[in-house]
Amino acid sequence: MERKEFDCVIIGGGPAGMKAALSATSEGVSVVIVSKNKVGKSGNGTIAGGGHAAPGIQDDTKSIFIDDVLKSGRGINNKKLVKKLAEAGLHRVKELAQIGVEFERDNGNFLLHRDPGHSSARTLYPERGKGAIVNEKLFKEVRRQNIAILNDLVVLDLITEKNHVSGILGLSRKTGEFVYLATSTCILCTGGGGQIYKSNDNTRGSTGDGYRIALTAGLRLIDMEFVQFYPAVMVHPLSGVLISPPIFERGGRLYNAKEERFIEKYAPERLELATRDVKSRAIYQEIRKGNDVNGGVLLDLSHVERKDIQKYTPALYDAFHGRVEELYETDLVIRPSAHYFMGGVVIDEHCRTGIKGLYAAGEVVGGIHGANRLANNALTACHVFGHIAGKNARQHARHGQKNTNDLKKVRERIREWKACQGEEQKGKKVAQIQNEIKEIMWDKVGIVRREKNLSDALTELFKVKQSLENISCRERTDVIRLAETKSLLRSGLAITKVALLRQESRGAHYREDFPQERTIWKKHIFIEEENGKISTQMT
Repeated sequence: MERKEFDCVIIGGGPAGMKAALSATSEGVSVVIVSKNKVGKSGNGTIAGGGHAAPGIQDDTKSIFIDDVLKSGRGINNKKLVKKLAEAGLHRVKELAQIGVEFERDNGNFLLHRDPGHSSARTLYPERGKGAIVNEKLFKEVRRQNIAILNDLVVLDLITEKNHVSGILGLSRKTGEFVYLATSTCILCTGGGGQIYKSNDNTRGSTGDGYRIALTAGLRLIDMEFVQFYPAVMVHPLSGVLISPPIFERGGRLYNAKEERFIEKYAPERLELATRDVKSRAIYQEIRKGNDVNGGVLLDLSHVERKDIQKYTPALYDAFHGRVEELYETDLVIRPSAHYFMGGVVIDEHCRTGIKGLYAAGEVVGGIHGANRLANNALTACHVFGHIAGKNARQHARHGQKNTNDLKKVRERIREWKACQGEEQKGKKVAQIQNEIKEIMWDKVGIVRREKNLSDALTELFKVKQSLENISCRERTDVIRLAETKSLLRSGLAITKVALLRQESRGAHYREDFPQERTIWKKHIFIEEENGKISTQMT
């Protein structure tokens, strides 16, 4: 086992993690970013369109923004967190411009877009097709400030002593060796878990590791039933291309196989500008009714000007190599895919968790977005709460309890992970188990849910859990895939458990057997794990 020591360890190399590192760094505080892949070059930030909601420009106000967020979140957002997002969002976005992110301009002013669910035009985009520039500029700043980086290190466990952070245990992808990072302060920025679903638009590393780490450490999760599905992911003639929200603002329309503009039935006022949960459900229902075209619905761009294609949906433009005319002559088929987790680790307005010295930011946290996230609030939240977490972690690292360096728990956890190894592969293959989880979640815990399917899913997931306990890994590095599979399973069980409990439809959680929103359910469901058993609490 290799041992290192830092004042503050940040788990996750995406925008939230890098922002947290930049805010935590100061003279006398040693900071390191740990990434399961490459800092700045992995995670969903690398494929994001780069849109940032920036409340308070021109006629927009912070109070209007707060109202929009609460309306989309169906009133169960943590209002203190929403207020933080509103107060600091524009400032954090302007900081990105200061480090070189070139947002679109109009006569020198920010070019603002009004996305679905927003009452005002408040979204800023980098030059179209260059969303990854945000990660690139943040990474450049991380390098400029000489912040330490540990790439290809998969975090297996958070080590605590008397409810205080004492370190993290990881496994190196390169060497297959265990690595222990002793620290008194840690920031969890591991992202979400979209890979839990068969159809998703997340990067391969989005396996819900942070949720597993949190549950194992005794932390509570909140709002895990609320999973956002991105409504417009192309399946024909190409697959996996995300259609940017502004294209609907410019005239993009949706039709089913009967050539009906079906969205009129589901969102008669906002139509294609409806929020993602409404639009995803509408598309899913049309597919299920048999009104689909090749497993999806038609995206009609005939009302979109040709000059707007490259500007407002660059991914589509690039996918067709600039052959814009083909987009008007070809049937473009889209359908929803798992996109974002609204739920996650419970934090307060200082990004503190239930463990002293542990902070969290980014998609791994819950409570900000409520039952449904507004478009382009995710990246803004990464910067706002990454900064808050980093600033407070810095203070804790300076003045908080120091590490006791007790390695007993570390050695115990290493023995447990080593017990998963054997000379031969036993039981099902990890890849097979991962696919089983993905199928169960997509088919029974997806966009439209009902009691029987959720109950069946729980039963099937517990069977998968038994299979996972009998796994034996041949190589040390296979333990990494096993850890990711455990993350998928833990996340799946959490989502399914609380989705079954919530007997109503709210935001992204839609129960076909309880299709209405119910006042008695205007509350949160918390989930935690003790001795391997899941328990829930409602408040």
